[in-house]
Amino acid sequence: MKTEEKKIVPRNYNRYVWGLTVVAVIIILGTNYIPRSTSNTLLGIDLTVLPLFNAIINGITFIVLIAALVVIKKKNITAHRRLIYVAFILTFIFLVSYLIYHSMVAATPFGGKDLSGLFTILY
Repeated sequence: MKTEEKKIVPRNYNRYVWGLTVVAVIIILGTNYIPRSTSNTLLGIDLTVLPLFNAIINGITFIVLIAALVVIKKKNITAHRRLIYVAFILTFIFLVSYLIYHSMVAATPFGGKDLSGLFTILY
């Protein structure tokens, strides 16, 4: 009995990598040119919910990556590939949300402007 081995054809992902790189750079540069909001809103959306949204996206991504690890250990390549794509898309959504939040919302000082609160925390 002869077993047939599937030939694995290497795929060239250069187009996709370069395309996503260009999109990411455009988004990063674009956030610098969006007018800053004084009310922490963008198009009527409250931006202060984005840190919670980012945490949820990161948690879901963690679960998807664990599932991808489980299915690849079971030799299910198709499911693994799909889960990795989902994790990549979630990570990209996180990146966009993170950049929008940090480019639009004023910085939150910790410990005061002169860092006097630092010693209160440490001692």
